Amino acid sequence: MTGWLFDLDGVVYTGQAEIPGAGAALNELAAHSPIAFVTNNASRSNAAMAEHIRSFGVDIADSQVMTSAIAGAQSLSEVLPAGSRVLIVGSEFLAACVEQAGLEPVLPTADLVDELDSQRQRVDAVLQGLAADVGNIDLCCAIAAVRAGAKFCATNPDLRLPKETGFFPGNGSFVRIVQECTGIDPEVFGKPEATMLTLAAQAQKMSDTVMVGDQIATDIAAGKAAGMRTALVLTGVDSVHSALALPPSQQPDVITASIATVRAAVEDIPAVRCDGETAVCGEARVHVEDNRIVHSGPNAHATAAALALSAHLDRPLDAGTLPERFA
Repeated sequence: MTGWLFDLDGVVYTGQAEIPGAGAALNELAAHSPIAFVTNNASRSNAAMAEHIRSFGVDIADSQVMTSAIAGAQSLSEVLPAGSRVLIVGSEFLAACVEQAGLEPVLPTADLVDELDSQRQRVDAVLQGLAADVGNIDLCCAIAAVRAGAKFCATNPDLRLPKETGFFPGNGSFVRIVQECTGIDPEVFGKPEATMLTLAAQAQKMSDTVMVGDQIATDIAAGKAAGMRTALVLTGVDSVHSALALPPSQQPDVITASIATVRAAVEDIPAVRCDGETAVCGEARVHVEDNRIVHSGPNAHATAAALALSAHLDRPLDAGTLPERFA
């Protein structure tokens, strides 16, 4: 059965506010298909995020929200014996996920740094996620544990967190410190890797799955890694211009205005016909002049034609006359 996976921030909501039409669109999809949500956020609980979505009038269960913390804990439980000790660098929710998965969470302390470094104590794995109070002791414990042979894992590799005034360090920035000090790269469970999406789709018994997101480097890349169809919405980070500037293998399958139009974009866009450096989709026509798109007709159909033409020509294209975003 066709299923739908959605990123949250920039797709369903921005901050606390609903993306216009998100609740209605999700209810319409849920009436016909399984839906679920996937987020790299490893500090906030899935219950809290599900409640946020329910505030938009969408009837979902907590279990329909898959976080990178849940994905990490579940994945570790599949490769480590029950009761294995896992050092937690991150939130109380991350520790709770590990415990629920049948593993023993170990919390960093100043004394534990020396005990791990001297190998008087050992842990089987390190699971690194973000929390507001992650500091030097947490990182030193992780470094000592990984250096002593613990499996090194990270919930997500996000280097930066966007705020209204600029950026703050994301989990990936702290993960890099452990990498630099140990020379070991972590196994990552969140986007852009496929693990979290695969677990979410399996939990909801999806087969043909569409991943919907606003960021190509995380959402779309993860969908492609998981072998899913991908849809980029224009209510967040990326745009028509940034998508077409990428190699065709990295471009989304579909670009649409918002979550409110994603079903129609995936299911109802007319077939595209490519001929040389020209493509036609419905009433829209695009052609290339000096690698720059020139279009006529509705923006949604013209964008579909441009994506198909980029794939047909096997090269990135300058979006030219296409708008960065459209309604």
